Amino acid sequence: MTERDFDSSPHTRIETLRLALAWPVAKRSLIIMVIVGSVLNVINQGDMMFAGGAVNWWKVVLTYCVPFCVATYGAFCAFRTLERGRADPQPNVLMRPDDEQAGIADGSTVPSCSRWREKDKRQ
Repeated sequence: MTERDFDSSPHTRIETLRLALAWPVAKRSLIIMVIVGSVLNVINQGDMMFAGGAVNWWKVVLTYCVPFCVATYGAFCAFRTLERGRADPQPNVLMRPDDEQAGIADGSTVPSCSRWREKDKRQ
């Protein structure tokens, strides 16, 4: 199964989305939403909140939704990468000269990333 086949498979995308929306991942996304959303709301509208001014509640809601969506999308991409690795019988091993110093010279597999491969080709 090639990467293109994986991306075009609706069954695989739906299963991956189910994994990304499962309770353990959703719970983590909710925690991130509360922490990051609160910080961003204080930064963006703290002066109005603490001064008793008019707060734009639509912006408050959106400010909480964005971190949740970003965290969930990150989980979706991570699960999709794992599924691609299972579909590829020969996982890519990315080794650069400085990998020995990083402690991964034992041949550990790293999910492929086209930007890494392009960067390594240029060097």
